[in-house]
Amino acid sequence: MKPGILLVGKGNTQWIGGLYYIKNIAFVLSQNEYICRKYNLFLLTFRENINVFQGLSDFVQMITIPQSFCEIEKLYRILLCKIMNIKYMFPCSTKISSFFQIRGISWIPDFQHNRLPHCYTESEREHRIEASRKIVRIGYPLVLSSEDCRNDLKLFYGRERSVFVVPFVSYIEPQIIEDIISEEDEILKKYHLFDRKYIYIANQFWQHKNHIVVLEAAKLLLEKVENQDMFFVFTGRMKDSRTPHYIDKISSYFEDIAMGGHLLNCGFIDRKEQLAIMKNSQFVVQPSLFEGWGTVVEDAKVLDKTILLSDIPIHREQKNEKCILFDPYNPKQLAGLIEKEIKCEHCDSIEDGVQDMYERAKKYSENFKKMLDCY
Repeated sequence: MKPGILLVGKGNTQWIGGLYYIKNIAFVLSQNEYICRKYNLFLLTFRENINVFQGLSDFVQMITIPQSFCEIEKLYRILLCKIMNIKYMFPCSTKISSFFQIRGISWIPDFQHNRLPHCYTESEREHRIEASRKIVRIGYPLVLSSEDCRNDLKLFYGRERSVFVVPFVSYIEPQIIEDIISEEDEILKKYHLFDRKYIYIANQFWQHKNHIVVLEAAKLLLEKVENQDMFFVFTGRMKDSRTPHYIDKISSYFEDIAMGGHLLNCGFIDRKEQLAIMKNSQFVVQPSLFEGWGTVVEDAKVLDKTILLSDIPIHREQKNEKCILFDPYNPKQLAGLIEKEIKCEHCDSIEDGVQDMYERAKKYSENFKKMLDCY
């Protein structure tokens, strides 16, 4: 039996991005001929998360366990590694005894806790810093999603050796794309968006996602009579336990009589519905103040959408030719760009976006291959 690489996709919908990261990185690895020839790819997840990983069965061997096994999951994982001849486990944040002959590969999503400390309680921030320090001390090869993350790692933790930047693409499987196209009218009618022009913002309502700059830009735009047909659609839970005052401020815009008819929050919705809403938008606004490697941008790339993108280091690294940068602290500038783009005819091609998804996945996988060769 060929040696295996075990991808561990635990977690839950409280941080859905972590699950989608594992899905996307599994797809990236599956596009590398060398990796697939030399290794078997396995993905372990809780049974309750299986819907997230649909579409990967052609690329990786799926192994599921019920959430009720949570307390013995680590033991189960070690036994699985022995049975399946697992050589590498990713991501791995704890030291594995050399007895098991399994090599760990670590991952840190980003260093937001260092960059934006005000977005955390003191105890939560210290917990995240200590978790990062622990991973750095273990000394396993460390995968990061961007050069921006690598710079932060060096600045805050002083590590430079055995660090590999492996960006990911959003894997939107063929079946999901077929469903989006065949069901989009029904989905749009469900949210009262059928035959309606709108601008789309796809983020959870956490403070660092910076919805406030979009809402302030919308307020400026709606003061003009000629902009009264503008409509802004949001998706995501309007909840952030760390900064409830911020959610109160956001809510006040949706409750404002002058703006309420121009704003819609669909809440936390099914991914297929989210992608259908993104596909049919005029363009996407991504105003975030911090990302490790933004999934919203990657989704928009696959759907070949124009994106108004906050001008932060990671977005300069991640952007393509359909991205337009703006100052995330300047609602007036954003309002001007929205006013300009709303008059443009945007030509989107999912076929081009999907082809680019496969090409970039192959390209990004090379650094993971390089890491395995070095290990």
